[in-house]
Amino acid sequence: MLKSLSEDFSFDDDEFLKIPIWVKFPNLHMKLWNEEAMSETASMVGVPLSTDKVTQDRSNHLYARVLIEFYVSQPPPLSFPIRLPSRKVVNQTVVYETSQTSVSIAKNMGTTHLFVRNWQLKNGKRLTKKRKKRE
Repeated sequence: MLKSLSEDFSFDDDEFLKIPIWVKFPNLHMKLWNEEAMSETASMVGVPLSTDKVTQDRSNHLYARVLIEFYVSQPPPLSFPIRLPSRKVVNQTVVYETSQTSVSIAKNMGTTHLFVRNWQLKNGKRLTKKRKKRE
């Protein structure tokens, strides 16, 4: 059954600018492998929703994987400083997992800075595919 839209409904609502996306935090410091610290870490990128089973079980310490709600209108952080319990500050890298769905959503919204298929995020830089030289 269809409902009528309310008078205050707006297509400019923030709900249309948020998508769920998996992010990885490679080499996450061991002191941050707990629910509170990981949630705080993920909050630097978006709103944490869940972790995968491998991260929950701590069976792969190469990276932590978190599902976040991401605002596609904002530029994605490629890294950010984070304070360890020892008070030492380290730089945490963020790796974004894109899917065909997130690419389609972003393209439809006119947002391509994160989800363009031919671009990669590597070492804090965006790289395009190398073009073949014409002779």
